[in-house]
Amino acid sequence: MECLLADPTPIDDEREALIAEMVHVLDAQVDEMAPEDCLRLLIALSGARFEPSLGTVAAIDERLATPSVRERMRATPDLFARLMEARRRLPRP
Repeated sequence: MECLLADPTPIDDEREALIAEMVHVLDAQVDEMAPEDCLRLLIALSGARFEPSLGTVAAIDERLATPSVRERMRATPDLFARLMEARRRLPRP
C-alpha cells in the first residue's frame, strides 16, 4: 500500500481502483493493526496525491487515540512528531 501511494507516476484508473480496494480492506482491519502500521499508513496517506477517505482517517485516528497507544507515542517523541506532522496534512473527519 505504501509503495502504491508513494509511486510518483500519474495515477491511472487501474492503480486508483487498486488503491481504493486496498483502502476499503484496510478500513476493516485498522482495529487489528499495530500502532506502527497505523502510523505508517497515515504517513503514506498524508503524502498521497488524492484525498483519502474520511472513514479511513477516522478509523486510524481512533486506533492511535487509545490510551495505551497514546502513552507509547508520548514516550517516543519521534513517533509522536511523525504522527502530528502526518495528521496536519490530512483532512479532519
